[in-house]
Amino acid sequence: MKRILIGVFTVALLCSLGAETSSAQEGLGFYGIGGRLSYVNPENLDGTIGFGVHADLGEVFVENLRIFPSIEYWSKSVSVLDFSQLAINADARYYFPTSGNIAFFAGGGLVLAFNSADIDLGPFGSGNASTTDIGLDLLGGIDLPIQENLNFTAEAKFLASDLSVFKISAGVTYMLGK
Repeated sequence: MKRILIGVFTVALLCSLGAETSSAQEGLGFYGIGGRLSYVNPENLDGTIGFGVHADLGEVFVENLRIFPSIEYWSKSVSVLDFSQLAINADARYYFPTSGNIAFFAGGGLVLAFNSADIDLGPFGSGNASTTDIGLDLLGGIDLPIQENLNFTAEAKFLASDLSVFKISAGVTYMLGK
């Protein structure tokens, strides 16, 4: 069952990433691409730095609800343990109507997390383990235009799965077709 869910999630994400570019009308399309740096605080580990890429795929279902898939990576070494996570996110952001330049959003989505742990005990041996989890995330933040085609984004995100993670990210999105 888990493999079927992973397969469906992956196909849906790839199909949405291949959507046609369109600036004439809002709807699904490829509207922007960007990157981010994050402070990541996983449960039972000290904080670390992560990075990621994201896309703006436009509005879906209702006005101001936008699809923002992303891929994020972080790793942390503690003593003899090396831990890392690659997360594929299918997020939706709802942008609250405002009259100023700052756009506030809140949202959430599904996460496919690939976790890996390696332990090195020197002369006593080593080992590794990996898991794949499906989880949910909640997020909120702001978008602020800094140039005609460039937006600054600040976001806080909480990922709930077998390994809970809190992230604070800052990044930019290059808007296509403006």
